[in-house]
Amino acid sequence: MPQHEQPPTNASPRRAVVTGSAGFIGSHLAHALVQAGTTVLGVDRRDPSTDPTAAANLAALRGRPGYHHVTADLLHCAIDPILIDADTVFHLAGIPGVRPSWGPQFGDYLASNVLATHRVLEASTRIGVARLVL
Repeated sequence: MPQHEQPPTNASPRRAVVTGSAGFIGSHLAHALVQAGTTVLGVDRRDPSTDPTAAANLAALRGRPGYHHVTADLLHCAIDPILIDADTVFHLAGIPGVRPSWGPQFGDYLASNVLATHRVLEASTRIGVARLVL
């Protein structure tokens, strides 16, 4: 095996960051990770204190030890501090669906799905995150 590759492991990460954690998939992933003993930092621009859908998605995680939520927009926030000491980043944040990818919402879609992803990738490289799942 080349020196830069790590052997596959089934062990859960010690500390994971889940972007898009207030979404359906992100909240379920965060919940599964916490149940497996992983400390999870969930990041989403939707604030569960003001967004009923985000609050409903995160209800199972509210008050659970091992889960911490940060309301932040990855397009504008300082990403490096969020990723420090993370073993794995699960990047699920973005505007879902195909329809917003063209037409009047194209600018928002581009910013949220491409530019914010680029910022997460660059920060993960700078910080030295071992695994990034996109």
